[in-house]
Amino acid sequence: MTAAYLIVENGPLAGKRVELTERTIRLGSRDADFVVDDRHVSRRHAEITWEGGDHYVADLGSRNGTLLNGRKLQAGQAIRLCDGDRITLARVRDLRFHSSASDSPSPVPILVDEAAEAKSSSTVQSKVEVNFNSAAMSAAVGAEVKLRVLFDITRELGRTLTLDTVLPKVLEGLFKVFPQADRGFVVLADERGGLVPRWTRARNPGEDSIRISQTIVRRVLESKHAELLKDFPRDASDSLRGIRAAVCAPLLDSGGDAIGVIQLDTLNQRKTFLQEDLELLACVAIQAGMTIENAQFHEWAMRRKELELDLELANEVQQAFLPKSPPSIAGYDFYAYYRPAVLVGGDYYDYVELPDGRTAIIVADVAGKRLAAAMVMARVSAEAKFCLAAEGRPGAALNKLNDRLCGLEVDRFVTMVLLVLDPRTHRVTIVNAGHMPPLWRRFDGSVEKLGAALSGIALGIIPQQQYRETTITLAPGESLTLYTDGVTDARDADGRDYQSHRVLGHVQAGGGVQDLGQAIIDDVDHFMGDHPQADDICLVCLGRRVPWKEI
Repeated sequence: MTAAYLIVENGPLAGKRVELTERTIRLGSRDADFVVDDRHVSRRHAEITWEGGDHYVADLGSRNGTLLNGRKLQAGQAIRLCDGDRITLARVRDLRFHSSASDSPSPVPILVDEAAEAKSSSTVQSKVEVNFNSAAMSAAVGAEVKLRVLFDITRELGRTLTLDTVLPKVLEGLFKVFPQADRGFVVLADERGGLVPRWTRARNPGEDSIRISQTIVRRVLESKHAELLKDFPRDASDSLRGIRAAVCAPLLDSGGDAIGVIQLDTLNQRKTFLQEDLELLACVAIQAGMTIENAQFHEWAMRRKELELDLELANEVQQAFLPKSPPSIAGYDFYAYYRPAVLVGGDYYDYVELPDGRTAIIVADVAGKRLAAAMVMARVSAEAKFCLAAEGRPGAALNKLNDRLCGLEVDRFVTMVLLVLDPRTHRVTIVNAGHMPPLWRRFDGSVEKLGAALSGIALGIIPQQQYRETTITLAPGESLTLYTDGVTDARDADGRDYQSHRVLGHVQAGGGVQDLGQAIIDDVDHFMGDHPQADDICLVCLGRRVPWKEI
C-alpha cells in the first residue's frame, strides 16, 4: 500500500497527521476511525479507501456535504485522490491528502508562534516594499536565466484557475530560479485573520515537515515589505532552527491588500540569498498574488454555482410540500399565494383534510430565510400533519406541535395560525401561536382581527404551553385573510413599509377571495416597485359564497 496520510489544516486538531494505513478510513463526528468533533460534521460523514494502488474519497450521504478541492461530491461517488488534494467536511474542516508516491514532495506545514521567545530573532538584512510599481525591479535582476524562468512562471500562472494548480506551479518555478532554496511554502490569510498553510515544497524528498514562523509571516503581511533574513541564531526556536537565510514576500490582491506570503529558505550555511533574489521574489509575488486572487474568485464562483443548483433543487422540494390545489369544499372559495425572498424560504401554508370531514388551514413563518429556514419549514409541515391527525382539538394539536419542536432543539422559532373549518356547521376554530391574527370580514363590511387577545407565544421556544381556541361561525359572504409579515414589511425604494392598514383596506373593500387575494399581491408589488423583496410573502384567503337565492 502506498504510504499516505491526511493533515488537518484548521480547527482544534490543526496540524494533526492521520495515517492512512487501513484499506478504509471513515471520517465523522462519531463512530469513525478519525473523529472530527464538530456539530456540522455528520456521524458517518465520509470515507477514504485504498484500491488498486490509489486512494479514493467518497461522501457517505452526509448532511452538510463533502468537498474535494472546492467541488461538492455526490453521495457514494468515489473520487481518486492526488497528492495535495484538499478534502473539506461540511465546509468547516479542511484535510490535506499527501502521498509519498508523489513526484512533488509536499512536507507537512506546522505553524509555530515563537513571538515570546527572545532566541527567535534574526537579522533583517534588507526590505523591499511590494506594490504594483514593483515591476520595474525586474530590471535590477541581471541573470537572463532567472528572467526567463520568471517569464515562464508568469505565463503558466495566467493559464491556471484553481489554487491547487496555482500554488505548486509557483513553488516549482521558484525552485528552478533559486537553486539555493531548500524549502518553500505559501501561507494564505483566511477571512478571520488566521493563517492557513496552503502548499509546501522541499528539495530533499526526506523532508517530512516544515515549521513556519508566525512572527515572520505576520510581520511581512502587516508591513507589505519583502524581507531578506540572515544570521539566525544556532539556538533559535523550533520554527527557525537550522535555517541559514530566507526570503519572504507578501502576496497582494488587486486592491493592494496582503492576502498571504511566499517564503523560501536554505539550510546550507554555504548558500545564501542576495538583494537581487529578494527583488525577484517580490516580482513573482505580485503576479502570484493576482493569480491567487483570480483562483479564489473562481473557486468562489464555482461554490456559488453549486449553491444555486442546490437552491434550485431545494425550491423544487419545497414546492412539493405546498398544496397542489385548494380544498374542494361546496360553498367555499380559496386563494393562496407564496413567494420566497430567494429560491427557498421559511414561510408556508397548507391545507390538511382531517378524518371527520373538517379541513385545517395553516399559515406559518419560520424565523429567518433561505435554506436553513426552508429545512425547518419542511419538518414543521410534517410535524403539523402528524399532530393534527393525533389530536382532535386544534388547541391540543398546537400544544403537541410546540412540544415536538422544542424537543428538536433547533435554534429557530415558528409563528403559526391554525384554522379548522367544519363545512357542515360552517364553524371555524382558530388557534394562534405568535402570528398576525386573521382578518375576518363580516357580511356588513366590518373587519375584525380575530383572536388577537388569545394569541400564544411562537412555537419551539418554551415547552408545555397551552394554546387557546376561539370559534366563529362563517356566514355567507364572509371571508378570512391570513398572511405573513413579508406582506406588511414589504418596502418601497424609500424604505417605507407596506403596513397592515393597506391589507385591511383591501379586505374592507370586499369582493370574492380570488379578486381580494390578487388585489393585495398586485398592490404589494406596485408598492415595492424595483426595490428587492426582503422577506418571504405568503397569503391565504378563504370565503363562504352567498347562495344564489340570497342574492
